[in-house]
Amino acid sequence: MKKRIFNLSKFLSLLLLVGVIISCEDPEEKREKGFADNYENVNGFYVMCEGLMGQNNSAIDFFCTGSNSIITDYFSKANNLGLGETANDMIKVGNTFWTVVTGSAAVTVMNSNGVLEKIITITNAQGVNRQPRHLVHKDGYVYVSCFDGNVVKISTSSKKVVATLSTQGRNPEGLAIANNKLYVANSGGLSYPNYDNSVSVIDLSTFSVDTLISVRINPTTVKSYGDNVYVLSMGDYSGLPMLAHIRNNELVDSVYIKMTDFDIDQSLGLIYYFYVDYADSKSFGLSTLECSNIRSASTLLMKDRPEGMLMPYHVNVMEDGLIAVTDAKNYTTSGEVFFFTSAGEKMFSFKTSVNPNKVIKKRSESLANN
Repeated sequence: MKKRIFNLSKFLSLLLLVGVIISCEDPEEKREKGFADNYENVNGFYVMCEGLMGQNNSAIDFFCTGSNSIITDYFSKANNLGLGETANDMIKVGNTFWTVVTGSAAVTVMNSNGVLEKIITITNAQGVNRQPRHLVHKDGYVYVSCFDGNVVKISTSSKKVVATLSTQGRNPEGLAIANNKLYVANSGGLSYPNYDNSVSVIDLSTFSVDTLISVRINPTTVKSYGDNVYVLSMGDYSGLPMLAHIRNNELVDSVYIKMTDFDIDQSLGLIYYFYVDYADSKSFGLSTLECSNIRSASTLLMKDRPEGMLMPYHVNVMEDGLIAVTDAKNYTTSGEVFFFTSAGEKMFSFKTSVNPNKVIKKRSESLANN
């Protein structure tokens, strides 16, 4: 993980020179007619895969739960158009799916069938890639953190950028919304070893920075639960990460913890997380932690990696309580997604494209309304 993050910092600078930008041709003209229509009423999971840096091969796969089959690079097949270079995040907004594609300076919007609706270019006034990283939505707007130090505000109705705001920090990464405030982790990841250590608190009613909260250096992942926000800081990778609990404009608590990635079960108020010891090929440590008290004793659900899992990458808590853990393998070949019950019992797994990151359950419009 440490090596991969350092390579990312170097490679993002190179991508600015290469200028790999998604084509702005009319998506409807590029689309292969009829392919996506075959999956209109098919339920399953979309899996956003980062691909290999510099290969322009990010992908969105689709796993059909009815037939237990995987369609790799579904997005390209549905649109006759590649997703782009280095996808980093994907969220569901109503019946649409929004994906950040960092190297391509873009946010793509597809409908529930995977058909591309819009490519939103994320560049500055000079046409330079802002390097969008993560996104979150609330009340008709999507907010995108960008490595150039800004948050971009996009209208979900017009699908256009309506405002841009400096976070007053360096290289914003993860972000979350709580109590009508946007919390953005400023990692400073492109300035290794001179990381940032701040979380910007942005008032959404005025779209202005309220304050900066200091946490451990290199904050990356941010999640919310009610009015509470949790920030994972990786430090310089030589010691334990730190999990910070923030409410409104204050740091409530923090704890050093063996945590590589986490997500939150909103119905149970539980943090699901794992820790990877890269010196131990079997270590995994899938655990839960109470949101109400991050110093409480963790509940260990699984000690060792299940058979076939090589490199746990990200954890995703599904809306129905299922836990999906992505497996990057060796970061250069096909990945895999493992599904577990909320108690940590393995259910099933399936192969994916390279470096699976985000897993989101698809609900077709007709079935979702039943």
